[in-house]
Amino acid sequence: MVIFSDCYIIENIMQEKIKELQIKAATFLKSYSLLVNGMNILLKEVEVYYYEKSVFEDYTVHRNELQANNKFHFYVHRNGKSKDYKPKGGKRGGCDFVLSDKQDVYYTFLIRSIVVDNELIVGPNNSLKAILSKTGLTYSELENAKVELVSTPTQYDILTSSRIGLSLPDKESDVIFFIAELRFIVCDEYFKQTDKNSKCGYKLRTDSIDNFLKRQISAKKMTKEEAIKYSQKMYGAVSRWLKDL
Repeated sequence: MVIFSDCYIIENIMQEKIKELQIKAATFLKSYSLLVNGMNILLKEVEVYYYEKSVFEDYTVHRNELQANNKFHFYVHRNGKSKDYKPKGGKRGGCDFVLSDKQDVYYTFLIRSIVVDNELIVGPNNSLKAILSKTGLTYSELENAKVELVSTPTQYDILTSSRIGLSLPDKESDVIFFIAELRFIVCDEYFKQTDKNSKCGYKLRTDSIDNFLKRQISAKKMTKEEAIKYSQKMYGAVSRWLKDL
């Protein structure tokens, strides 16, 4: 008889939750765009943030009241947990799209990159500024705006990596949140824009494309040759590990 420790059970539950969040995020990105005040917004890169007490206590979540029970609204980043705090200014600003419909669950997509009017905008602060500019809304108007989900099906693959810019956890038990692959990028024509040659290329593209190709090969969904062709087409290069495989 095998007896599992409480720590093993807890970590297993968290891994299952991460998998659930991954599936939901990938499905959303492949299915919908956002319509706000007449402006269509294509989400191209998001990070998932989820906090539920005693279930999935992700230390990185702001837990602002606007991130809970506020489904299909925007939350503009603040320094505190109350909606009465002023939005962050300067280059520290950003916004989330809220998916929580429960008071005790904080669940959002941090919007890292979008396409509006066929232009790729990369970065949380740049994305927020573009949304405000294109919709003509103020911070408060954006948060109160009705957001419609528009069916926008796509067959593009979704790449994953760990989230960017997180502070190191104080507790060993929080490492799982630090390394969890909860960042998602649509692997389409915009993915080909590079950091070196474009001001709006995605960060850490190598990690995301390599993670995807390793899984495809491991699951026997791609051969080495197919993975090399995919990497050359979508990334413009081939990592050493793949060449040496």
